[in-house]
Amino acid sequence: MKRPFIILILLFLIGIYLFQLTKYIIEPLEINNYYNQNSLINYSAGFIRRGLSGELLKKISLITKINISVLLKWSNVILFLSIFSYFLYEFIKNKISVIFILLPYVVPYLFKEYSVNFKDMFSIILLIIIFRVIRSNLSFFIKLTLLNILSIIGILNHEMFLFQFLPISIFLFCYLENNFKIDNIIKKILQLAPSLFIFYLCFQFKGTQTQSVKIFTDINNLANTNIQNLNLNKGIEHLNDNIKFDFSVKNFNAIWNGFSRGLIYIFFVITIVYLLIYFNKLKFSIIKNRTKFNEIDTKFLTIVFILLIIFLSPVFIIALDWFRFLNLSLLTALLISIIFINNKNPIPKTMECVYKRLKKTYDFFLVPNKATISLVAIFCIFPHYKFGNTPYQFSNVFFMILNYLTKLLITFANIT
Repeated sequence: MKRPFIILILLFLIGIYLFQLTKYIIEPLEINNYYNQNSLINYSAGFIRRGLSGELLKKISLITKINISVLLKWSNVILFLSIFSYFLYEFIKNKISVIFILLPYVVPYLFKEYSVNFKDMFSIILLIIIFRVIRSNLSFFIKLTLLNILSIIGILNHEMFLFQFLPISIFLFCYLENNFKIDNIIKKILQLAPSLFIFYLCFQFKGTQTQSVKIFTDINNLANTNIQNLNLNKGIEHLNDNIKFDFSVKNFNAIWNGFSRGLIYIFFVITIVYLLIYFNKLKFSIIKNRTKFNEIDTKFLTIVFILLIIFLSPVFIIALDWFRFLNLSLLTALLISIIFINNKNPIPKTMECVYKRLKKTYDFFLVPNKATISLVAIFCIFPHYKFGNTPYQFSNVFFMILNYLTKLLITFANIT
């Protein structure tokens, strides 16, 4: 695609981001929003999972006398700007094209309208520190101590942090040591066992309906809201539900929206892997022929993303907001690849074979030139942004593909 057209697209996207950020700052925080409720769960009714973020915000609110809804809003803004600034700094410092992190499904996704999530951004900040600690020259004992403390904070913030932290941290330790033997993996698991114990406690203290009422009455008072029908229980009700792996047709259609939802996500993951494999071809500089970009290890980047998807598979079975966790996986893979950019240790041969097979498959079906990659990156994935009154959770490209396949099936059925 021509340079002026890409510049126009980027300016359009940046305009949307600035509009969303400004709107979020100006408008009052919606307490009934699920993500806001979830972030404000606290320990006012005793220990409960996911209560750490709300307890911290509550203490700060009481000390500073700032309304907790105002405090949450500005905490979200500060966290988002910190994460964006960190990515921008690392990409510029390592001379990597920043176009990828400006795409709607990468860093800006954290601040999409109506879905700003304090817990996710807090988790990313913790992951940045964790990966920096793993990469540091600190003694192994200090590393383990810091990692266990940080992981416990992350799990108390949201129990699913374990699936982001534990497996990938073990992988990174083995990668740095160039030792992926089973005994070494088991040893690392035992060394990070405190994280597993806290994870267990979080599921033991899932919360009750009585705690739910007390916690959200407390939030109501802190936010100075006076809404009689405040629907605050939704943020915690699901915490005390027993997880039922009901794979009946009725449940499949009701919760997972049948095959259509699964197929949409499959298309999304396939597209993301395609972009990661050819990440180094997605380059753009405003000043033509003036910037020489460094290349990132796309093999390492792709493998880390795939591993994160595998590690988060329990989350995809339980949770409904898959796109959110896919985004966290993408951001985490980018973080790791940038922080470990100068490390050239080999990855296991099995993982390398998977990468080569994937690349060979993509090479066969798609022409990996810059124009195709840019087209896919800018137009094929556009997650959950609201334009007017219509929320677009996915690019229309995916719906067009499904619609086309459906027509083919119907045509074939009529012929036969």
